Amino acid sequence: MNTLNNVLELLNKDLLHLGHPGGSSDAHKRAIGLAHGLAGLIRLISVRPLYVSFDISSKIMSLAIQLLKDSGAHELHISIVEIQVAWILVSALTALGPNFVRMHLPQLLLLWKNALPKPAARDGTNNIQLARSDVEWSFLLHLRECTLTSILSFLQANREKLVTLDIARRIATMLSNALSFIS
Repeated sequence: MNTLNNVLELLNKDLLHLGHPGGSSDAHKRAIGLAHGLAGLIRLISVRPLYVSFDISSKIMSLAIQLLKDSGAHELHISIVEIQVAWILVSALTALGPNFVRMHLPQLLLLWKNALPKPAARDGTNNIQLARSDVEWSFLLHLRECTLTSILSFLQANREKLVTLDIARRIATMLSNALSFIS
């Protein structure tokens, strides 16, 4: 429990230093590394649940959701890190299984739907004025990769108990949107 809190605290510090003058130039690398470390610790909860408070999982979920919400208000290089950290954490949390995921499922479905919308008209056009820049394409593909990773984690850990026909239909629609975007 102390380790989870300590890593979460370090992650929050690095996230605060992203893009700040005087902040560490490698804060983005540390934030992503700490997110992976925290994700590894979260995945251990289902193996060794003793001494782990339910509150810490909810706190991490709140952080991930807040990062996804705030990412639109920041510069692109900061948004990329926030999005990646958020989806890494969501992926790990979905591995906690149905007891945790069930209460967050409506929120997860909404987050996934927002991250994997129907492709915009300008995505399939050859018109130079409407076309996206390479930086935009890179960002949008990165966003979709991170989101799809979290959906995969959800399906691997919860397919038997939480994936109903309705949930499967919604996820299939999102996957279809992602495929259409890439095409």
